[in-house]
Amino acid sequence: MLLALVVVVAVGVRWAFVASGAPLFVTPDSDDYLLPAYDLAHGRGFDPELRRTPLYPVFIALVLAAGGNLATLGIVQHTLGVVTAAVTYGLGRTAFGPGPGQAAGLLAGLAVAVSGPLLIYEHYLMAESLFTLVLTAAILLLMLAVRCPSVGWLVAAGAVTGLAALTRPVGQVAIAVALVGPFLLALPRVRESVRRAGLIAVGAALVVLPWMARTWLVHGTLGAEGALGQALIGRTVRHDKGFVYEDASRPDPDPIRAAARQIIQQEANGGEPSGGTITQRIQDELGLTQAQTSALLRDLAFDAIAQRPGYYLYGTAAMAVRLFEGENERLRGNWRQRTTRNWDRRWNPSLAALLDADQPAEGPGYERADAITSAFQPWRWRRPIGWLFLLGVIAALACRRWRPALLPALAAVALVLAAAALDGPVPRFRYPIDPAIAAVAAGGLAAPLALLLAGGRTLRRRRFMAPIPGGG
Repeated sequence: MLLALVVVVAVGVRWAFVASGAPLFVTPDSDDYLLPAYDLAHGRGFDPELRRTPLYPVFIALVLAAGGNLATLGIVQHTLGVVTAAVTYGLGRTAFGPGPGQAAGLLAGLAVAVSGPLLIYEHYLMAESLFTLVLTAAILLLMLAVRCPSVGWLVAAGAVTGLAALTRPVGQVAIAVALVGPFLLALPRVRESVRRAGLIAVGAALVVLPWMARTWLVHGTLGAEGALGQALIGRTVRHDKGFVYEDASRPDPDPIRAAARQIIQQEANGGEPSGGTITQRIQDELGLTQAQTSALLRDLAFDAIAQRPGYYLYGTAAMAVRLFEGENERLRGNWRQRTTRNWDRRWNPSLAALLDADQPAEGPGYERADAITSAFQPWRWRRPIGWLFLLGVIAALACRRWRPALLPALAAVALVLAAAALDGPVPRFRYPIDPAIAAVAAGGLAAPLALLLAGGRTLRRRRFMAPIPGGG
């Protein structure tokens, strides 16, 4: 009944949002996913950029090949959002077991069901909706595998974690969390932890290695670091002004690296530098391949960070706090940016024709959609959520039966730190871990209440069973 309540609320919220007539939202990165998906759906091969993971373009291609369009894609992604809310209920239920787990699952599931940011990004032509579901399902399977450490559960947990890594590059951090989890939860049984981690690694390898082999054959690189160079450049140039790439006192003897440094510094000195723009300029002007450009940018970013490691670590910590707190995700900016930045004109005409007609961010439809997405913004509750998350972690450390809750907590912290370190405080990178944060925070409220109630029942039972003074 509790799960049904979560699903009904999630369906109702999304039904009302879709009925408002909001156009599908896009960003400059959307065509990087749509173009290979369009080609795959029409039998023209599959060749995404090196920095793009394959699962989301394949997902789009399946929708298009089945006769759908981008409006259909938006509906399917909202359906994924309903499933994510249901899986989040399972996350809280499994993390905190019978009793408090039901309350934690209900609170976390409802928080995801009505979350404004998650609802907005389910309506985007971006990988967030799929990544959120796959990541949440991976964490749930990992917890189930810990509770029932059979070969099947462990391999399945590793495989779904591998799918998360193929949905977004930062999902590779989830594999690391999955491998650390058995050691965290099965101490001091080291041999058993090694067995569990090995089976999880087998499951992840079965999914990830074929794609890595393909990128090696096509690009001459394993592809696992395909997005790293551009991400680090964006982090150190766009989101942080404390790094210098072209220093007259330290000229780079390599002409290619010197030219790249000059391009990066030119963009950094401009109004709004972009890792994507810098990557494209270096690739075009220096005649490099995607793999060569990524490797060059990665090396230059590492060199800049090595000059100021303390500054980089401090900035990463500050950005991680900002990411964890989130921000007030307003609908208007997401609704309007397609027209204000003229992205349709920059796309391949065959792709631009797939987009539905844009609508002004005004009128009854927009007002209804804005009211729905504004109803629950986690950012407004950032302080209580933060303290409850910490309380949930403490409860998991203190009570062995709640120990599985450490897995979603570890995943949330690790992915926030990775996003801050590699990309900067980009708000949409926080949203896929909202279910994990919600589950732990909900447990931070439900678990102590369960202890208090249990203590009260024990105290009443002792009073009832106490002998009567002077009795026989």
